[in-house]
Amino acid sequence: MIAAKNISLSIRGKEILKPLSCRFEKSEFVAVIGPNGAGKSTLLHLLSGLIQPTTGVVDLFNRPAKSWRPEELAQVRAYLQQHHSVFESFTLEDVLLMGRSIHFDYKPSRRDQELVTQILTELNLLHRKDQPFNSLSGGEQQRVQFARTLIQLQENTTESLESKILFLDEPLNNLDLHYQYNLLQMARDKVVDKGGLIIAVLHDLNITAQFADRVIILKNGEVKADAAVEEAMDPVLLSSVYAIGISKKEEDGCPYFIVEQPSMSYKRPSLVEMSYR
Repeated sequence: MIAAKNISLSIRGKEILKPLSCRFEKSEFVAVIGPNGAGKSTLLHLLSGLIQPTTGVVDLFNRPAKSWRPEELAQVRAYLQQHHSVFESFTLEDVLLMGRSIHFDYKPSRRDQELVTQILTELNLLHRKDQPFNSLSGGEQQRVQFARTLIQLQENTTESLESKILFLDEPLNNLDLHYQYNLLQMARDKVVDKGGLIIAVLHDLNITAQFADRVIILKNGEVKADAAVEEAMDPVLLSSVYAIGISKKEEDGCPYFIVEQPSMSYKRPSLVEMSYR
């Protein structure tokens, strides 16, 4: 599906992402993790064809990404951005139909409407389909935008998502625990289990361990690991990457990670001390 060969990105002489190569050839959930500023979103932008690398080349389905027209890319890959801008007049239904717009010329078909109704029902938002998008909470907006990317990839005549790619850039922003797990499980069910590829920027180590098949770890624009989840998420490596002690535990066959309490030299002042300041 994707082959990145010696890609890097520099902006005004500053190297944002150091040269790297990677391939994605099968249906799997790939998590990209690392500290802030590591280059995670930059990597997604390059792999998806949103921006072009300073060096190297990205091939999508054996064809340079830069040669794809936007409407062609929209047929094979969808991208959930970190931040969204939607005019106040658009309803939930309008936003979701934007995801289907590549599948119709003038007006949505019955199939398009069915997919919108189905995903709104699964999100428990069908009763609010005519509500202005900007009146939703941040978490609700994130769920709707996620749904928009999902139905963008869905073909009119088949449920299969073989040779489809979903990019998720910090998809769990503004979501409570229930919806974090619900969203990623929906992504696995509707994309990976139907033959598609997911590449997602995540922050939570335990969620990564639970949902990812493969993990790419970045630090300072450099790949520190690219391997199966069990191999990549080594606590010694993670501790080095995040500059804090991280230990790995296991209960009932389920691994989880704990961040060790860092030593603190700062002493919180008492209320009495604060009253004299």
